[in-house]
Amino acid sequence: MKKALIIFRWVVLAFCFLAIWGWITIHTIEGGNRFGFIGKSALFIAKFPRFAKKTIVDDFGFKNPLLLDNAFPGIPELRELQIEDKDQYLLLSSFSEDYHQPTTKLIRLFDNKVIHEWVLDY
Repeated sequence: MKKALIIFRWVVLAFCFLAIWGWITIHTIEGGNRFGFIGKSALFIAKFPRFAKKTIVDDFGFKNPLLLDNAFPGIPELRELQIEDKDQYLLLSSFSEDYHQPTTKLIRLFDNKVIHEWVLDY
């Protein structure tokens, strides 16, 4: 019984610590500076996985297998093409960072304007 009470106290203490640390981190991310050095330290600890990933990728050369290199470096980008005909369009399927899912865009090639974007409703 005594051991269970000690474990329970440690769990409650850890939960309280994580809740306060999360609150300080969110407050600092949103631009608050109430906590000064402690807030900056909490933000650094929260960003540590990103720093570790960047170090592993840059220093050791590991790459994400889902990210592809440009397979055709000699072909100019879409922005560099000079299209005179206003009636040429491109239907482009890609992953959208805004929606965090695949989308399809209809792009007018004359001015590279996105006419419409379709987002699937799952």
